[in-house]
Amino acid sequence: MRRNKKSAIANLLDLLMEATNDFWLVGAVMTFTFSALCLFIANIALEQKAEINSATGVAPVLLQSSSFVLFLLAAMAAVFAMIFGWKTITTLSKRRRF
Repeated sequence: MRRNKKSAIANLLDLLMEATNDFWLVGAVMTFTFSALCLFIANIALEQKAEINSATGVAPVLLQSSSFVLFLLAAMAAVFAMIFGWKTITTLSKRRRF
């Protein structure tokens, strides 16, 4: 019988979500971290897209897919920031009610 093992990243995200349920400050730090990561990656992707648009030849066609991947990474970081932000707000509101 084979066990379904999670990756290290999935285990880390599960641990952070559980910690956010107990301590809202962990979620706030993770929200800030993922938001900063999103902005950093988006900035790199925009700079790379500007360089690709100003270049000529065959190389820009090949590099356009890499800027698309960077935009996807930025979107993933934004989604994680929203998830942790939502979890932080719900945890904080539960703590303030009681």
